[in-house]
Amino acid sequence: MAGTERDIEQWLSAKLEDPWASERISSLLTSDLLVNTRNRFPNMDPPLKLKILLSFLSLRKKPLKDLEVEIMSVLKVASEDEDDWVKVIAGMMRELNQENISVSNVPDDATVISSL
Repeated sequence: MAGTERDIEQWLSAKLEDPWASERISSLLTSDLLVNTRNRFPNMDPPLKLKILLSFLSLRKKPLKDLEVEIMSVLKVASEDEDDWVKVIAGMMRELNQENISVSNVPDDATVISSL
C-alpha cells in the first residue's frame, strides 16, 4: 500500500504540474484516489495540496455527491495542515460544502465568468 500511495503522489504531481491544472484533474478523481491522497496528504508539498483542494471546485454535481465522504476526509486532514494557506483553503472549501455552494451553480453569463 505504501508504494501505491507514493505512486499516487507522483501521479498527482505530474498531472497538476501546469498552472490551472486543478480543473483538468477533477474528472479523474475517484474514491480510491482520494483515500490514498488523504493518506499521503501530510507528506505532499503545499502547492500540490492546494491544487488538489482547488480541484474539488471543478467537480460536477454527481461526482461531487458521490465523493462527498472522501472529499470531506481530505478536507479534514487539510484543515490540520502545518501550512497556513492549505488550512485556509481547506476551511473555505468546508464552508462552501456546508453552504452547498458550487462553482457549477454560477450562471455562464455571470459578469465575472464572462470576463475571464
